[in-house]
Amino acid sequence: MQLPANSTAKHLHRTSEKRRIRLGIYAICVAFSALFWFLIKMSQDYTINVRVPISFTDIPTEKTIGDRAEKDIEITVTSNGFLLFRFVYFKQLSPLEISLKTTPYRKINQTDFFISSGNAKALVADYMGLSESSFMIEENQLQFRLDNLLSKEVKVIPITNLSFRQQYGIYGSIRVDPSKIKIYAAKEIIDTIQAVYTSVITASDVHKEMTFTAEIDYAERFYKPDIESVEVTVPVEQFTESSLLVKIDVPGKKDNLIKLFPDKAEVFYIVPLKDFMKIQPDLFSVVLDTTGLYSKSAFLDIVLIKQPEQVRVTRIHPSQVEYILVD
Repeated sequence: MQLPANSTAKHLHRTSEKRRIRLGIYAICVAFSALFWFLIKMSQDYTINVRVPISFTDIPTEKTIGDRAEKDIEITVTSNGFLLFRFVYFKQLSPLEISLKTTPYRKINQTDFFISSGNAKALVADYMGLSESSFMIEENQLQFRLDNLLSKEVKVIPITNLSFRQQYGIYGSIRVDPSKIKIYAAKEIIDTIQAVYTSVITASDVHKEMTFTAEIDYAERFYKPDIESVEVTVPVEQFTESSLLVKIDVPGKKDNLIKLFPDKAEVFYIVPLKDFMKIQPDLFSVVLDTTGLYSKSAFLDIVLIKQPEQVRVTRIHPSQVEYILVD
């Protein structure tokens, strides 16, 4: 007897649906089996070798790490698979920083030193989050070399970015204490260094003397200073603008041969209030530039050749004068 077409289709659909269910159950069973196998394997202990990169810090100022220093530590770790899997696949080891200020080390000779395996092991254990019993260090000790650097004394130059209140400014020179420091560097570098600089000192609305602690701006790969900061004092005073009439001198004792119009120039300047009464015309020197005589120029330039150190000249009026040659 032949089944109707729609009954056949329903039968095939039910068969296909059962097959998919059986395959799904099988896949789930395989996945759980694999997971259980993985967990069992990862819970077991394994032994692997791991290289831990190292770098030395807090090196004595007058020393540098020599080329023969160890670049990494090789350790043999025995632990469960979960921990080792983390080190091998997920944790990119950055250098283990070994401070020569806090880590004990001993001398082999004048230039060679070592850190005992016990101290090295404690550093590695703390860095990697391991117990000291779970790994071994291949070497008995961690050796390194400290080479001497050359030294010389150089000037400290302050770098400033100061904004002053209106009518205020620097009075005299900025003071640095100490004004010179000792630096240490390799011979090929130290000969090229004539001065060192501070980090930028920034301040606004400055209207009185101020003292700053400024760090020496340096890169340890080039040189190391014996001190890392200096005191920078900025002397500040209030300023005012004023002017004086100053006689124009004729060089070469030719005053009686040339008549000038005018024979005086007005010098405009900015001066600290505390020095205002000290500024007199004889502290300035304005002379005639006679080079224009040879080309018979109608006007001759005048030049300021002397002024008090505490003033800043802003302009001179006039900048040129007329003249008559007297027979």
